[in-house]
Amino acid sequence: PSFFLGCLHPPPPPPPRAGGGGGATFSVEVSPQQDTTLISTFLGSNSSGLWGGARPAFMAPSSTTHFQAGSVEFIAVASHWGGTRPGTSVLTSDGMQPVAPEGSSLFSFTEAGGAQCVQRVPTVGAHKLHHFSMQSKHFVASANLYSQSGAGTSTVGWSAIYHFDPTVPGECGGSGPVHTADVTRFRTVGATAMATLVVDDAGRNGQVLLLVVANYYDSGAGSYAVNSRAYKLALPVSSTHSKFGAEVQHQGLACDSGVACVRDSDCQSGFCNTDCVATSSGGSVSTQCVCSNNNALACALGDDAVCNSGSSATCAQRAVNIEEELHRACWDAPDVEYDGSDPAKRVTMCVHQDIPTVAARDVTHV
Repeated sequence: PSFFLGCLHPPPPPPPRAGGGGGATFSVEVSPQQDTTLISTFLGSNSSGLWGGARPAFMAPSSTTHFQAGSVEFIAVASHWGGTRPGTSVLTSDGMQPVAPEGSSLFSFTEAGGAQCVQRVPTVGAHKLHHFSMQSKHFVASANLYSQSGAGTSTVGWSAIYHFDPTVPGECGGSGPVHTADVTRFRTVGATAMATLVVDDAGRNGQVLLLVVANYYDSGAGSYAVNSRAYKLALPVSSTHSKFGAEVQHQGLACDSGVACVRDSDCQSGFCNTDCVATSSGGSVSTQCVCSNNNALACALGDDAVCNSGSSATCAQRAVNIEEELHRACWDAPDVEYDGSDPAKRVTMCVHQDIPTVAARDVTHV
């Protein structure tokens, strides 16, 4: 596969002090009619009609992502800074309290109603949100520039993957399509962007999904020279096995039965002995079966030649079900963790490759 990790070398961004900007391409304004900050210009457009008279609400966004899930158009806004350095203490009615990190926001969009706020997502240091699908399920991943622990911040932290269900409604609160109760976290070092791409995997005789993460800056080491990383993704089917594959089925060389093959002779081992039914007529008994290597092909009991000729005995490109694989090594890896109570909501992540980069800021698949 080919992908490009964009590398720049400006001063490190994590996390900006008050007075800076979020780096987005639109301006913000404070409206006294709302309890949050509103976007007045979106991606260079001055047309307030884009928002149907109710413009989005969040502070210092770092990026926006448009995607479609099911039949719904969504706009996800990542925010990694709320105007004050996270961890800074401010005076409140309860005394000095640390400032909470700025979360991200999700909006639905229709031509008739414009954009409507759907959910506030409790991200920390989110620099980019990325939507992808795998095996007919939707997900949203957050590339987090930094993590917060107590009053301190560090770019050596965790980014996250959430299950995403576009059919779940939301009213601009904590609940909605982004399932935040079960989160797969993975170690990043100043993550700024990510991308998913489907690649051929000869060992699996099909296609798998890679998640490539751009890492920008190591605040602990004070260095821009930090590896970016590619993960191979899968979904668990049990506590011990996962299925690696972009789709529920993949295209690969297989016999008609779905068994992987290399040559036609690999498929010529069928027997007419499956799901047999005996019928008696006028004192004679006939037994009809289906072929063991093609359950759509009827045959007379023992007529194995029928099962090993024609298209049934051909090794060809077909839709093949994904095989289950042991995932323990990936689940036990120190750079991936799961926070939740439903293991079925976990995403299996296996390190595929570490990529030497310096101040990587973007990922592009070419």
